[in-house]
Amino acid sequence: MRTARNAIALGVMQLSNVLVALILTPYITRIFGTTLLGVNSFGLSVATNFSIFGLFGIQLYGLREVARVRETPTLLQRVFARCLTFQAFFSLLALLGYLVWVWTTTDGYASYYLLFVIFLLSSATDLTWFYGGFERFDRVALRTLVMRLGGAGLVFWWVDRADQLALLIVLQQGAQLLSNVFYWLPLSRFGVRVSWASLRETLRAMFRPSLGVFLPILLTTLLLTLDRILLGYLSTKEEVALYDYSARLLRIAVIMVSVLGNVLLPRYALLWKKGEKEAFQRMLRQQQTYSLLAAGLAGGGLFTIAAPFCSLLLSDAFVGAADILQAMIFTVTLTGLSFYHAAMAIGRERRVLYALLLASAVNFGANWFLIPLWGAWGAALSYNLTEVLLQTVYIIILWDVLRFRSLLRDILLLTPLLFALLYPLSYLQMPSPWATLFLRGAIFAGAYLLAVLLLFRTPRRAIKELILCRKKKHVPSA
Repeated sequence: MRTARNAIALGVMQLSNVLVALILTPYITRIFGTTLLGVNSFGLSVATNFSIFGLFGIQLYGLREVARVRETPTLLQRVFARCLTFQAFFSLLALLGYLVWVWTTTDGYASYYLLFVIFLLSSATDLTWFYGGFERFDRVALRTLVMRLGGAGLVFWWVDRADQLALLIVLQQGAQLLSNVFYWLPLSRFGVRVSWASLRETLRAMFRPSLGVFLPILLTTLLLTLDRILLGYLSTKEEVALYDYSARLLRIAVIMVSVLGNVLLPRYALLWKKGEKEAFQRMLRQQQTYSLLAAGLAGGGLFTIAAPFCSLLLSDAFVGAADILQAMIFTVTLTGLSFYHAAMAIGRERRVLYALLLASAVNFGANWFLIPLWGAWGAALSYNLTEVLLQTVYIIILWDVLRFRSLLRDILLLTPLLFALLYPLSYLQMPSPWATLFLRGAIFAGAYLLAVLLLFRTPRRAIKELILCRKKKHVPSA
């Protein structure tokens, strides 16, 4: 029950930015067009990479350390103070580095890029790692969502002209910064208070182990943002916007299918530390089954509604966004298998780092070659190539703990099912895009869920257990 609640809470938190952007997208794309939104996407991508340096691995290192000492109040306070000091120090360095980049940029949009300092301050105040260590994302999820929806409301209220991009950036990033305030309010309930540790002792204790998790996180972030940055330098801001808004829609499905692996990371780490390898493998296998089935639903559903969805969501300037989205959607299945989370949980950071270094080199080379030729399409092809390569290497890293035959059997069952559903639905057209969207989505979802229940034992078993559990609750005691 706790796992399900945390999965929902974390999903709400991670999806909140994407969902808010989804709500705003039809409105702002018609106001600003592709050039200004490309500037917004480019600046945010650069700021994101600086923010990762500011966190310097604290997302995973802090989560694991809090999880290990959360039942010992004295150690918990010491770890919390060190992590805060560490995060503040590197966030300051990241902020200074970003300001240098803004000062040296020459494309004429430096005044807009300067506003993403708010984003860096938001990253500096992020305490998600602390709640992750306690597996209590529910403490902040709802309030975070409310704040971000409030920011979206202010955009609708105040932004209505193409010369208000600066106001849009301030409202969007400011809402995220304010939402992070809520991370700090319930800390006393967990037995900690805001305090600082000696910087020298903190760096001595944390730098090396944090570096081990920082580099994989940095490279993972680069893989998600390098395409947009290179598009900004090698192509046009219009191509940045076309690719970025397609990738944002893809991100919805990615978050939905990867949230379970993210939530279970502390549990994986704990089982591995205790030497319970069989329990670890069972949990990983079960999680991958559910994530794979969720990936089929989310990815397949998004694929089948991509054309009417993009025509309704984006302005006429975003021609081709639906095709780019469909070209990248199959990678959702790979992401949902959570190989990365499993490898990091069992301490294989160095092997993950080598995999990410290889993938980053391939990604950079492919983008450098393909973007000048095909723009956003070149970035999409590079993304697909890199993702397949990276997940293949992750399988090799985890070969001794994966139940690969069972996983392959599930994939071979799911793949023809998706093809059988998606191919005929692509020909289904109604007079209006709304009707096409809802009819395609409803038919796909209904047929997919029915077929999954017939083909896969895991969801059938879960439903039976849920029914039996409910019956036991209603049986009167003797």
